[in-house]
Amino acid sequence: MPPATRRPPQPPKTRTIQLRNFRGLNLTDARVAVDDDEFAWLENALTVGKGAIQVVPGPGATVATIAAGVASLWGFTLNGVAVLISINTDGSVSQTTAGGVVSTLTVAGTVTGSARCTIWRGTHVLVLDPTLGYFSWDGSAWAVIDAARTGTALAVFEGRAWIASARTVAFTAPNTYNDFAIGNGAGSTILTDEAFPGNIVAMISAVEQLWILGQGAVEALSNVQATGTPPTVVTTFTVTNILTNLGTNAPDSPIGYFRALAFLAPFGVYALAGVTPQKLSDKLDGLFPDLTLTPDAPAAVAVVQNLLVLMFLVTYNGATAQGGAAPLPMLLCFTQGKWFLAVQRTGLRWITTLLVGGVAQAWGTDGTTIYRLF
Repeated sequence: MPPATRRPPQPPKTRTIQLRNFRGLNLTDARVAVDDDEFAWLENALTVGKGAIQVVPGPGATVATIAAGVASLWGFTLNGVAVLISINTDGSVSQTTAGGVVSTLTVAGTVTGSARCTIWRGTHVLVLDPTLGYFSWDGSAWAVIDAARTGTALAVFEGRAWIASARTVAFTAPNTYNDFAIGNGAGSTILTDEAFPGNIVAMISAVEQLWILGQGAVEALSNVQATGTPPTVVTTFTVTNILTNLGTNAPDSPIGYFRALAFLAPFGVYALAGVTPQKLSDKLDGLFPDLTLTPDAPAAVAVVQNLLVLMFLVTYNGATAQGGAAPLPMLLCFTQGKWFLAVQRTGLRWITTLLVGGVAQAWGTDGTTIYRLF
């Protein structure tokens, strides 16, 4: 019989693969285990639909320059006008409109760079400093409410201003932001629950609760009621421990996002809807060892490519990304249950939300200039 012949190996057949159902960024699984419809890195682009990936817009032009330097930036609608309030590094405070008109509200040394801001009924911006007092701005006049009233967290909830210092929460009388008279219904409370370790880091009014966040716990204040008439008004409320062993050390990361409270913990991004926490950043676990989240990681919500995007500003210390060399200010962006990364300017130091014409915008500063993101 003739010897057997071996058939030559056949080349693999070529085939076309179409990937359409993108599931976003995956920095948790090993690179070889990332699914075909996931991304091992997704920077300055987001998936907007099946088979559709859009490059995000870059930052806008500088609208204002604050020569004193910007420590933090806050977006508000004040008397119907969208404005940005900047706490400046020299202790002065400025206001900038979306069109770039800058006004000086107060002189250097009035506050420190750690001052916090919130808005009262759209008519007054409230400013609280940890050492220099409590102030207001109504669009035309700066006022000292109480130079001795200090704190590290400030919120407006149920028609009152709430001020936190260490573990004490002080509150104003009903329907006021500046009346601290006990007989009119003002007062204070101290968190005594052992489930709340350390001091209060942040407070925010969202989803019908006043959320009180520490480094290792979250509590909710609700059911605020006032009984009696001056000078014998009594205020009651309930404080409920919602979470233990989970909190934040980034005081400006808590933010309302749809019907949830979102915040950045040292080991992930969480959303709290009711009393049930949900980790949003499972697909980013491999990224967190390369991130710096202190002294703060401010959050913002903005419409990007017609999607409402939740974002946190962090510092990336890993391998060089497309946006520049590490350490690099980077935005962790979340929408439609998926993550993407964005680099807008290499010197970005703070972000905030500004509502303009009913559209949420993200604005930022590099410490000197102010500009719109995306």
